Amino acid sequence: MGYIISSVLIIIAFIDYRKERSFGAPIVFFCLLWALICFFASLRLFTLYEVRVTTWFIILIGSFSFVGGSVFGRKIKIKYNDDTVLANQLDDVILVSPKLVKLFYIMMIVLFLLSFHTLIECVKLLSQNVSISLIRAASDGDITLSGFTGSSGFRYYINSVISPTIKLFAVPLGILIFLTDMRKQKKAIILVLLYEIVCALISGGRFAFAYLVIEFFVCYELIHQKINLSFKLNKKMKKILFSIGAVAIAAIVIVSNSRAIKADEFLEHMYIYFCGDVVLLDQKLMIFTNSNFYAYGFASFYGFWSLFFTVLSPVFGGSLPQFWNDVVNNVMNGQNTLQIGSSISMNAFVTPYYYLYADFGVIGIVLGMFFFGALCGYVYKKAKFQNDLTGIIWYMIFSQMIFKTLHTYPFVSQVYALAIVVFMLRKVSLRRR
Repeated sequence: MGYIISSVLIIIAFIDYRKERSFGAPIVFFCLLWALICFFASLRLFTLYEVRVTTWFIILIGSFSFVGGSVFGRKIKIKYNDDTVLANQLDDVILVSPKLVKLFYIMMIVLFLLSFHTLIECVKLLSQNVSISLIRAASDGDITLSGFTGSSGFRYYINSVISPTIKLFAVPLGILIFLTDMRKQKKAIILVLLYEIVCALISGGRFAFAYLVIEFFVCYELIHQKINLSFKLNKKMKKILFSIGAVAIAAIVIVSNSRAIKADEFLEHMYIYFCGDVVLLDQKLMIFTNSNFYAYGFASFYGFWSLFFTVLSPVFGGSLPQFWNDVVNNVMNGQNTLQIGSSISMNAFVTPYYYLYADFGVIGIVLGMFFFGALCGYVYKKAKFQNDLTGIIWYMIFSQMIFKTLHTYPFVSQVYALAIVVFMLRKVSLRRR
């Protein structure tokens, strides 16, 4: 069944690519990503369990819903004003405004300052032969490490919410600044790479380097579409792409080794990270179906609700509504480790379909993926056709969200929830002008 779904998604991606001429377009990117996930999961390497047909159908329904939503989003009309023109009317040069450039460097200074204390702690721990895997567990709050305060009190919110939210905007902006003026703005991409390395040391995460490559590629495509140039890489751009790719791969390997992953286990580990989510989803759905509990929108939009209840917690006298506690206990347990193969276990990577199914069953998957697809399609259209470079930044963020679907539903995250709040506030403010 997985092979059939993979084939169907590749056909859809091919059809949409012929129209959009972009691998970064939401339908093309999403379908190719999930085609690969389904294909590799169907191979069942490294003793991976077989997935039930029901789960495969859930993935297929969710994929169709995303595609339908994206088509709908692209049909939403965009209002053009004096500063917004069609892409083919632009000059052959695009430069980011000085205000945005200044904002980028301010954000990077803030990010480095916020991470400095935790970075010093991590360097000290690494010098004491503490592995990055233990530091990662401590940063997630799973364990306590002597000399590490990154997961306690207000510092936890700095590392898990405040800094990642600033970074969510700063990294795409830095890439955009660099690609629009490579001769003068090399320091922008250098700062971005340095900060990604700092984040890898602090959290032990590797996703950020994948995001970096995806956002770089998406930004490059959109810029070339705007200035009506053919998508051909010159020697200088090839060297830059190769350098960024090499840094990303090297960083992933180094972080993996630091997390006590042996060289002969690296490919297995990457394979499980990429497609083990399908099997974990299958296992989680079997458990959840037997619970007879539904979250009614509190699971898939956990990022928004958790921020809301955090602010209103004093109103409830420090205690939260019982239904919210039931949602946390019965649904928001993606970190729980389950067996996905005879010798493999996994946690966290439950895909969007687990949380959407936990809300309203199959209807939740249809509505949730259609909504996300519509947002992606709309933002992509604005990025492609409007002369507002912030549109490119927004779609780079949404392209990151699309890749994140191999892990979770984006709006489960407080960081992405805050990004959507900013997106809506900006939209409202522009309408009032």
